[in-house]
Amino acid sequence: MNNVDGRQWAWLGLIMICLAYGGFALVSGVVEFVALVGGPDPVGAKVRAVPPVFVVHALTGGTALAVGAVQFNGRLLRASPAFHRWAGRTYVACIWITSVAALWSAVFFDVPIGGRVALAVLAAHWFAATTIAYRMVRRRRIAEHRRWMIRSFALSLFFVTFPLWTAAAAASPLPEQVGYPLAVVAAWGLNVVLAEIWIARYPTVASPPAGPPASRLAGPPASRPADCGDEPTPGPAPASLGAG
Repeated sequence: MNNVDGRQWAWLGLIMICLAYGGFALVSGVVEFVALVGGPDPVGAKVRAVPPVFVVHALTGGTALAVGAVQFNGRLLRASPAFHRWAGRTYVACIWITSVAALWSAVFFDVPIGGRVALAVLAAHWFAATTIAYRMVRRRRIAEHRRWMIRSFALSLFFVTFPLWTAAAAASPLPEQVGYPLAVVAAWGLNVVLAEIWIARYPTVASPPAGPPASRLAGPPASRPADCGDEPTPGPAPASLGAG
């Protein structure tokens, strides 16, 4: 099996995991919304600190995780650049909403103060990385856009890694005041480290010269600057998390 095939299998595994966790977040959001409007409450939604904000966070975060995973397959993006643009817009909008909701929720979480601070830092970095990625593509700096999208999606994978690290912290002899904050930091910090290693190992192709900023987020014709989901410039598949 060559390297391309290996990365293709890795991408398929990643997208299956993201779809599973994203689907779970979407179902959780719907269940809690039903409870908030007077329906059955099997998961205790009404006792959450900020249940409406959690619903928004779960729905937009789950959507971002599922949509974001498909953005890292070179073959798919080259075959359907229009889909890439649509998915890119959806991902950015969902991250902006869910990161703000996460920051708001972090203030009221019934967890140690260190955990709330770590969650707030995550939300701020998540919003910032996604915004920088968006700004880069608006300026036609495609290589930098790709790098920042990898960082943004690494933070999105907090949905996947967070339950693993909190379970490990709960099983450890560390007190909650120490174990929980460490679990939160590990759940997104290690993702960022791995993203940087990936970026260093598979550098993206050179960006085209920067042009005037796009006037809107909608997909431009060929003569206008690219937007959030522009077709990738030809180059090796390692520019993305998955394979091409």
